[in-house]
Amino acid sequence: MQSDTYLGKIEDILDRERAALLSGQLDVVQRLALEKDALGAQANPAGFPAAAQVKRLKEKANGNQRLLDAALKGVRAVAQRLQSFGKERADLNTYGRDGARQSTGTPGRSSFEKRA
Repeated sequence: MQSDTYLGKIEDILDRERAALLSGQLDVVQRLALEKDALGAQANPAGFPAAAQVKRLKEKANGNQRLLDAALKGVRAVAQRLQSFGKERADLNTYGRDGARQSTGTPGRSSFEKRA
């Protein structure tokens, strides 16, 4: 495989991965990871590209990794927030005009359904 063609394929995958990360399409990111693995299996060390090309690809890959880390952090935060809804008390607390707390129990079970 010619190194320019090989690098072009890697760069294309990295560009598509960045776009998918920025748009929140994690299913596309997963599919691209499989493409990267398959492309990595085709690597030919004998015809390895110039250092400048490799450096550019490394910078793109590192940028995508930072985006992926941020996306995972966001997903974990949402999961944690959703989990906290289940831990909330069933009472509704409000404050009257006089500043006194008023607690009102909610009837029955909540309509919020927690799924794994």
